[in-house]
Amino acid sequence: MVLKETMKKYVIHLLKEEVEQLRSIINRGSHSSQTFHAAYILLNCDEGKYSDKVTNDQISKVLKVGMRTIDRIKKRFMEEVSLASGVPQGQYSRIENGKVEPAVSTLDKLAKVFEVSITEFFKSDDLEDSINLPLLEKVKLIDTLGDEEKTALFKMIDLAISNKKMKDNLQSIISS
Repeated sequence: MVLKETMKKYVIHLLKEEVEQLRSIINRGSHSSQTFHAAYILLNCDEGKYSDKVTNDQISKVLKVGMRTIDRIKKRFMEEVSLASGVPQGQYSRIENGKVEPAVSTLDKLAKVFEVSITEFFKSDDLEDSINLPLLEKVKLIDTLGDEEKTALFKMIDLAISNKKMKDNLQSIISS
């Protein structure tokens, strides 16, 4: 009988700034080999939109490291983010895996850890994607606006609703 240990899957989604920071570690060469390996592993394990999509097997072969080493580095990264943000590791893992929608307060905590604006989590390089955001993401973005911007936006929404009601009333009068 062969026992096969199942490894926990840690999913990493790096922000553009994090990718740039890790690439600078790799390109500068003034870091320890352990730091270099960790940076290289995190870059290549990234499943975010800035990744090169490399498998753990490929990383293992190129760097001559075991799968457990890769898993430990991914786990350590997630633990450090969890500790620094105050977001429980299980919750952070579910967010990374796309299993839950984080609250705005959670996104704010994570944004502070990554030293980015909360809007960075919703940015897209594709203009079409940013226009066609799901309603929930648009509502979350509204929460990040300043008071004057929110007031102006709500006035525009009220105006659009009033115009719609007026058109509907006129249509009903004309068709009567």
